[in-house]
Amino acid sequence: STGTSTAITSFIQSGDFDLDIEGNGQFFMSIRRFVPDFKTLAGNAKVTLKVKRYPQQTSSQTALSPFTITSSTDKKDTRARGRSVSLKIENDSASESWRFGTLRLDIQNDGRR
Repeated sequence: STGTSTAITSFIQSGDFDLDIEGNGQFFMSIRRFVPDFKTLAGNAKVTLKVKRYPQQTSSQTALSPFTITSSTDKKDTRARGRSVSLKIENDSASESWRFGTLRLDIQNDGRR
C-alpha cells in the first residue's frame, strides 16, 4: 500500500550428482568451468556449487562460490573437486527473475578413491 518494493529471497537447489562410472561415487570429479545457460535473466542470479568428498559429509561451498551471473556472462571458471556436487541458483534483490536452461559443466575424471 505504500508503494515500496521488498525483495523476496528465493532459490532452487539440485540434488547431489556424480560421475556414473563403475558405480556411484567411485571417482572424484574436477569441475573447471560451467556455462550458465539461462533462457531469460533479468538482473543478477547467484550460482553456488557445493561439493562433497564423502557421501555422509555435509556439502561445502567451493572457494569461488557464489558466482554472480549477469545476462552477458558466457562462462565461469571454477576449481571444484569432489565425489558429488549440487547446484544452487538464487536471487535476493527486487526485480530479479530468471528461467534456467540446460546445465553445462566442464567435468573431468580426477582419480579414484
